[in-house]
Amino acid sequence: MSLINIGVQALNANQLALDVTGQNIANVNSPGYSRQIVEFDSRTAPALGVEIQSISRMADSFATQQLWTDTAASAGSEAFVFFANQLDDELANSDTGISSAMDLFFGALQTGVDDPASIPAREVVLAESDALVRRFNRLDNFIRGHNDDITTNVKSLVNQTAQIASQIADLNEKVSFAVVRGEPANELKDQREELVRQLSEIMGVSVQTNGEDGDIDVFVGNGQPLVIGSNASSMTVLNGDPDPDDLRVMVQVGAQLLEVGDQIKDGEVGGLLTYREETLVPAWNELGRLAIVFSDSMNEQHLQGMDLDSQQGINFFNDLSLSGVIRGSTQNSSTMASTPLVRVVDATQLKASDYEITFTQSDEFTIVRKSDGQQFKLSDFTLDNSDPSSQADMTYFADPAGGSLRLTLDGVTINLETTDGFIKGDKFLVIPVRNGADDIELNLTSGRQLAFASPVRGTGAVDNSGVANISSIDITEPDNLSFSSVPGQLTPPLEIVFNAGTPTTFDVLDVTDPNNPQPYMLTSTTPSTPLTGLEYTSGQAIQLNGFSVTIEKQPDAGDRFSFVYNTDGISDNSNAFKQSALQDAQLVDGASYQDNYGVLVERVGTETSVAQLNAQANATVLKNAQSVRDSIAGVNMDEEAANIVKFQQAYQAAAQLISTSRTLFDTILSATGG
Repeated sequence: MSLINIGVQALNANQLALDVTGQNIANVNSPGYSRQIVEFDSRTAPALGVEIQSISRMADSFATQQLWTDTAASAGSEAFVFFANQLDDELANSDTGISSAMDLFFGALQTGVDDPASIPAREVVLAESDALVRRFNRLDNFIRGHNDDITTNVKSLVNQTAQIASQIADLNEKVSFAVVRGEPANELKDQREELVRQLSEIMGVSVQTNGEDGDIDVFVGNGQPLVIGSNASSMTVLNGDPDPDDLRVMVQVGAQLLEVGDQIKDGEVGGLLTYREETLVPAWNELGRLAIVFSDSMNEQHLQGMDLDSQQGINFFNDLSLSGVIRGSTQNSSTMASTPLVRVVDATQLKASDYEITFTQSDEFTIVRKSDGQQFKLSDFTLDNSDPSSQADMTYFADPAGGSLRLTLDGVTINLETTDGFIKGDKFLVIPVRNGADDIELNLTSGRQLAFASPVRGTGAVDNSGVANISSIDITEPDNLSFSSVPGQLTPPLEIVFNAGTPTTFDVLDVTDPNNPQPYMLTSTTPSTPLTGLEYTSGQAIQLNGFSVTIEKQPDAGDRFSFVYNTDGISDNSNAFKQSALQDAQLVDGASYQDNYGVLVERVGTETSVAQLNAQANATVLKNAQSVRDSIAGVNMDEEAANIVKFQQAYQAAAQLISTSRTLFDTILSATGG
């Protein structure tokens, strides 16, 4: 009977081995499946034969952990590259970018300079202006779309994370029950590890394994528990505070809701958040700043001109000085008396940045410029309580008792007004430039409104004997009374008359009554100053009320120059020429409009290129990690085919052993007459 028992045991053992081999072959393409092997063990006397000691998973914890880590890194870089490629293409493409549209705008403006009286040329300028505005608007809309996509994707991914975490916790419990009951749990363990791999694709996690048959504990951020045994924490995404676009990824740990978004650097969530923080928002601010500086500088020059109907110029584009916003934290204790206000007062000093103001005491604060992390304190500003309307940079006006603060930093004036004063812990986010590209609009409706001419006409008397001439007339204050007292007139008309003697001097005269000239009064001084007996310097600007004139070379005594309103000066292109020259002016952080935009395109392109290289490297590392894992745990079809033959032959041999045993038993019975 022992021979039959040995054969039966061998038959059953090899049958199970064939079943396991079949399971391996069936799951050759199953994600996360680990090859299983049957471990045989011989039985010693008196109970001879074979038994199955275990069915083992061919898994290596180090290779699996490395696969999870490399999966997170690769998924993060791929998510970054996916969005960065699109942004790079949009900014650099001549059909969608700003630089090519500016070339067309300034090209049309140059045509206007060449023929300022041409109505068709003026309409082309207007059309190209509108096209440029639409480029700004479209790029801003594209960036906002990316921001919205990131928000949607992150929320969806975090929901998936919570679901996967719950499934891992459930499998932890099932594995524990199976181990306690002595049942195999190989497939459950494979499913659990595959879920951890999927979780790693979503966000970088750290994992602690408690032995082959123990639980897998999963942590996010800086060690906040996501799965502990059979318990899974919930996760959610909240709008930022005070910036609702700055997403806050939260994990529920007991009764606490902890933020982990700033600590997630890998996985798709990490890649999306990193892209938003390091590339998208800086580009958004840079584009907005460019729109504000462009609009402000073009408006400033256009206001200094006169249009085809002899009217002073109006804003070329809409005023963007108030396009910024201030958002207070929902946790602030103070109550705002009015909507916080941010105003651009000097566009040339703007930074492409947001600012965070935190009150450390009721009368103390810290400002962080988020683009470079530079901090400013109250002591860095100069108090200017004497003039609440002062807008000099690095000055502030404070009324602690009244709960008001006004300060100017980087060309931006920030106004905060509370009903009960500021309270320690109050926080405000200042976003001065981000909305610029969205808000910019063309203000002109007709080419006739283009202020190509100067509103002031200067002429030398026909009997001047010297060689002096007017080299330039520059409008310094378009809303000065010289222009606004009587529309279409220079009030008063004036003459500059040169006197005899050494050094050469001159008088500025009010010639409202040509027969009775009066000294011209400079009203910008207190008291007003008569401009008489002034020493002449060739090429030095003469400051007048609302404008300045520059005369160069040497006049003779008695030479005179008259200045009146430039009525019907349709052939004058002096202001159009100055507008055209703004193309090369270094107005945006020490660079021209297009050079600044080029820096933006170059920076995004470089970041995209680096991200692409990182993605390729991470993909290679992941492929190697997958190969290492598969070389240990993967199903090898050739090996399994060989095992089928081996176990089949062993099965047939065991069956033959049983058959032989029966034959021998029957022979013995026959020989003994049994």
